[in-house]
Amino acid sequence: MDARFYNSEEIDIQRLANDLENMYRAQGYQVQQLGNNDQLMVQLKKGGDFEALIGLQAALSVIIQRSGGGVLAMIGQQKWIDKAAVG
Repeated sequence: MDARFYNSEEIDIQRLANDLENMYRAQGYQVQQLGNNDQLMVQLKKGGDFEALIGLQAALSVIIQRSGGGVLAMIGQQKWIDKAAVG
């Protein structure tokens, strides 16, 4: 995963995650958001059940977390997380 640190305590990570989710959902991506007020993960993927059946379950994951005076953002490819399994 690639990571960047943004030295600002003013960043609203919930709003950032919601804006990211809305932007990609409007472009036809499947989007899900997991986490809490201190760390959020937004996953994005295109495709449906057919792609999952043939093994194309990878998703772009963006993790945003509060960290020592700022916000750490990490981005990389991970397996799509089934929200039912997490709950």
